[in-house]
Amino acid sequence: MGHYNHKGKERRRAVKEYNNLGYREWSKKNEYGKRWNATEGINSSVKRKFGENLVSKLPENLVIEGYQRFWAYDTLKNYGEMNVYGEMKYP
Repeated sequence: MGHYNHKGKERRRAVKEYNNLGYREWSKKNEYGKRWNATEGINSSVKRKFGENLVSKLPENLVIEGYQRFWAYDTLKNYGEMNVYGEMKYP
């Protein structure tokens, strides 16, 4: 029960800070909203090729299925680059 109270205090503190500073200052101070653009592009490409939904039910299999999708995407991308540039970037 105490665990939830602590989270509530942290959230209230963060909300108070947000309200005092305003969005721009708060986001700059906390480096909020910063993502590496390449990562977002890769995630988008994987979802576009293989869909958003996973088939597995067990949590460990969901992770494996996610890794497989990224492995397949990377393999296809490298194969395409090999055909365009004449050599594979990664072994």
